[in-house]
Amino acid sequence: MIGGFPTQITVGDEGVVATCDDSIFLVSFTEPMDREAVLEFLADYDIRLESELAGTEEDREKSGKLINDSPTRFWIHTEEDLDEETFEELEAADTVEWIAPAYRRSDMEGREAYFTALPDRVVVELKPAGPQADADAMATLSEEFHLQADPVAGEDDDLLGDFRVMQLERQNGKLMRVDDERLTAQTVVSQMTESLPSNVKSVRTENQPMVSPLTAAPEIEPPMAETATAEAEPSPEAEEAITHVPNDTFFTEQWDMDKIGAREGWNLGTASSSVKIGVLDTGCDLGHPDLTYDGSGFNAGTVQNDGSPVGNHGTAVAGLAAAELDNQEGIAGVAGGAKVHAVSIPNWTEVEVARAINESANRANVDVINMSFGWWSWDKQIINPAIENAHDQQGVVL
Repeated sequence: MIGGFPTQITVGDEGVVATCDDSIFLVSFTEPMDREAVLEFLADYDIRLESELAGTEEDREKSGKLINDSPTRFWIHTEEDLDEETFEELEAADTVEWIAPAYRRSDMEGREAYFTALPDRVVVELKPAGPQADADAMATLSEEFHLQADPVAGEDDDLLGDFRVMQLERQNGKLMRVDDERLTAQTVVSQMTESLPSNVKSVRTENQPMVSPLTAAPEIEPPMAETATAEAEPSPEAEEAITHVPNDTFFTEQWDMDKIGAREGWNLGTASSSVKIGVLDTGCDLGHPDLTYDGSGFNAGTVQNDGSPVGNHGTAVAGLAAAELDNQEGIAGVAGGAKVHAVSIPNWTEVEVARAINESANRANVDVINMSFGWWSWDKQIINPAIENAHDQQGVVL
């Protein structure tokens, strides 16, 4: 049981057991780090980045097995189980905020089974009772369980419904110790579950997957592209009816548009600039000449109005959805001309996903939400209310 972390935990309300793997860890740094700086930091410990073990970057992009690193969090791998002394030394480094082991779900195989329960955050579901009762509940939790309001979102996080993210108190910037034992979110959740405060409905951890949940484009070799184009060719009758053929530079290479019958659809109409699509992804290139945005977007991790990219997947998805039609450059989007609301999800926790959905539906007032991602181990009790709110209350198409 390295670092005081439990050997096993239970995933959400599903009852699935996940077992600690003492050779895989998630390291959170105090400031954004580039890959080279992290490699230099790890070199003294004979520790490798998990991404180094998953093949070349090209292989990972084609297979969809991209390791879910972010500007401040990186997955690491040791040849043998990490010993307590090295764990303590890594955690004590000035540049490290915390280090936590990976857990492996018993009902899944491969890298997709691995995740980390963030050690410094607890997600509390409050019973609906009004602002004063909520404030009283937060005060009680702070006093009894060493919790404080999330410094990122604060006490009034209206993007999570009845849920509140609370952070464990720190000692000198590190996870605190109580009776010489490291206090972790897993420990607090276990303690609170045994006897929930009267105004708390549930308590759970916030989980980050090791493998990026993004939907990857399949590898397209020339023969495959030729086959796909041939299969997607409209019938002679449909071809005669097609009148709208975009003049965008790379449209002739967009075999996928024929595959889904986009040209037949454009005969019926094209998107209006009054339509707004929320692209929940890695953020988008906000200066891209082939895309029109509704503003600066949103980052679901920092809770700031900044949809700038933390990866290249989001811009590509936005292009397929809404790249301008007939502007003689770039590609043609299915809903070309619609506005894009760019949302960046940096760490892919269920809290970030729920925030992204609620922000798009409640604040940005999008008409459509596009989510080209998925992962089984997210806590559905956190995400499902956001989906239901967007669809049932705000009338958003997901």
